[in-house]
Parts: sequence; C-alpha cells; structure tokens
Amino acid sequence: GNFSCRYSEGTIDTNPANPGTQCPDPNSCFIKQTNICDLSKCSTMDVSECNTKKAFRIKATLRSRKFNNQLRNPSSVAYRNLSAEIRSAVVKTVQNKLMDDNFNITIIGFQNGSVIANLLAFLDINSNVSTGTLLSVFGDALKAVDNQSFANVTGITQAPTPPVREDSGFRVSTIVLGVLLGLALLILLAMVVAKIHAVKNSGTYSLNSIDTPAQNP
Repeated sequence: GNFSCRYSEGTIDTNPANPGTQCPDPNSCFIKQTNICDLSKCSTMDVSECNTKKAFRIKATLRSRKFNNQLRNPSSVAYRNLSAEIRSAVVKTVQNKLMDDNFNITIIGFQNGSVIANLLAFLDINSNVSTGTLLSVFGDALKAVDNQSFANVTGITQAPTPPVREDSGFRVSTIVLGVLLGLALLILLAMVVAKIHAVKNSGTYSLNSIDTPAQNP
C-alpha cells in the first residue's frame, strides 16, 4: 500500500525507501535535543528565529485538557485551534509585560499527559530577562488557556553574537607603532655596540701608553 507519516506532518521520514514505516515523533525528538534549535532530525519545521534571538524550550502542561489523536496532526482543526488559542493568550501579554516586542513562540507539537505543548519561546538576543522571570510571566499568561496549567523551561540557547570588526585605523596605528618601536630598538642596539667598541679601543690605548718603570742594572 501507499503509506506516509500522516499523523506527523513535517516529520522527516527516516526510511523513505519504505515510506510511512519510520516516522519519529517530533516531540520526543525535540525534548531530547541538546541543541534545542537543531530540529533537522526531528522535523522540517522552520525555526529560523533561533538564528537571531535567544531561545527557550518550554514544556507547557494543560492539566484540565484532554488529549486526542487529532492533536498529533498539525493539519487538523483541533491542532490549529489549540495552537491559535495558546498564541492568542500568551504572545501579546508576554510582550507587554516584558516590554519586548521580539517575544514570540513556535509550537513544535502536542503530547499526551492531559495535554502537553512543546514549544520554543524567543526573546531579543540582548534581553536581560531571566529564565525565572520569563517562566513566571509566561505561566501567568497561560492560565487564560487553562487555569490549572503550569510550564517549565527545559533548555535555553542563545544565537551567536557577530564577531567584532576591528577598526582599520586602530590596526594601522598599531602596525606603525610596532615598526617605530622596532627601529628604535635597532638604533639603541647599534648605539650600545658602538659604545662597547669605543670603550674597548680606549682601554687598549691607555694600557699601551703607561710608562713602565726602568729596571736597575
């Protein structure tokens, strides 16, 4: 028959020669990743915000919600509705409380356990907001979806800062200073050698000029 990973849209089929037989759960893969932004083995989902923002892996548990298989499928109405509900409750509220318009979330998927939402949350790369503060504000906002909900941050990463470009004027000045110091050292060395040579010659002349006492016959 013709099979596919129908309940795991966006999942990488690890055995394309026999499609639909090896469809790893994006959620299980995501929560095990050391690098929380490396989803290349888990999903085809785009998480490009990881390149420019500080990212947090969050596990949000909606204890009063009941899981159903439709929440495994990103194309289902149930999945889209719950995703939209979480985004609507959380994003703008957290942006306002943290005063960071860069805050955003990407929902990776849902799991059984009441309902567990696995997601990435993003802040400005230069944000000084602590993990505890983010979790507190996020958790409060999530209560609008489920007043029995709670959340945990299970990983954090930060996009690499661009290398500092060295000022060209400073570099030229450093080179010139180095050359001048080198010349000064050479001149000093030449002066020392000349002085030693002069002292040596002077000493020889003085010794030859000393009168020796006459010997008695």
